[in-house]
Amino acid sequence: MEPHRHGGRVYDYAEDLNISVEHLMDFSANINPWGPPPEVWRAVVHGFRGISRYPDSHHTQVKAVLADHLHVEPNQIICGNGAMEILELAMRILRPPRTVVVTPAFAEYAAIARRYGSEVISIPLAGGIVRPPGPFELPLSAIDQHIHDGDLVVLNSPHNPTGAAWPRKLWQNAVSQWNDRGVYILLDESFIDFLSQADEYTAIPLVSRDTRVLVVRSATKMYALPGLRFGFGISSPELIGQMESDRDPWSVNHLAQEAVKVSYRDQKYREKTWSWLAREQRYIADSWGTLPLVDLYPPSVNFFLIRFLDAAIASSVDQQMHQKGMIVRNCANFEGLGARYRRIAIRRRQDNMRLFHEAEAAVSQLRLNH
Repeated sequence: MEPHRHGGRVYDYAEDLNISVEHLMDFSANINPWGPPPEVWRAVVHGFRGISRYPDSHHTQVKAVLADHLHVEPNQIICGNGAMEILELAMRILRPPRTVVVTPAFAEYAAIARRYGSEVISIPLAGGIVRPPGPFELPLSAIDQHIHDGDLVVLNSPHNPTGAAWPRKLWQNAVSQWNDRGVYILLDESFIDFLSQADEYTAIPLVSRDTRVLVVRSATKMYALPGLRFGFGISSPELIGQMESDRDPWSVNHLAQEAVKVSYRDQKYREKTWSWLAREQRYIADSWGTLPLVDLYPPSVNFFLIRFLDAAIASSVDQQMHQKGMIVRNCANFEGLGARYRRIAIRRRQDNMRLFHEAEAAVSQLRLNH
């Protein structure tokens, strides 16, 4: 199995392992295991009445729901076919000469930048890689030394793949200063809905003052909608207007808009998720945190990062889990990590226990053989 794929490629994994998708346990994609909010199913069924018409290209109703939820104006929001489209639209409009990416990072940040001729500058996170199990720190001083007018800085919090999250008070002054220097800042908050105290972490309060700040979010992870594809951006009306002027008007389908409208109205679903996640994070700490040959990086959201003692051990454990139809995310293609690292989604307790017991058995066997 190739180590350099994105997570969530269940059909590829099933073909590689010669099993059906239904028998695969995918821990490589960080999707809410509770599935979409209950009202989504009814909204989608009802929404089928509208599929004979083009979708609303202005996304009027879903923007109204998001604006109310986030306490912004509808003209500060742009909707897209997943967060990926928002990233692509931003790069197409901004055309920064250089893009600063804090690594390790989602590979598409650099890939999209290069597609638009932007030079990619990689700056590693401070802390956790050198001194496991963390904490990781944003390299604000290093970024400050590299940026120039017109550049784009990409930040990601909660951070994929490390699971770290940084309160706004730690970085907001730096971001505002970069904005005043003519630098654009894209903050990817695709996992922030998993934080019960998201208001303390989000960059949304900055967008009214700092007109070069763009916040990107995704409905895919929290609301378990990867098959429908919906992401959105929040920024100044001016930047949002520029992005809206150069795009496919039909990229967000009707069913996705219907599903997202009811998802972001469902506070009980969010509270259920936060309660479940707190319990499972404690289980992860009590289990993986004590496993020999493994360093655990404490999670803030619905996935966690581990580091094996060496790459051979990691590969051997992978192979044994693959025999059971279990897939975790090999982090070999994350710059700054490597083949010793694995990112693992947090699922329901039964699945989490099964994965840990398989890994524990594999590690125990390796220790006996050595």
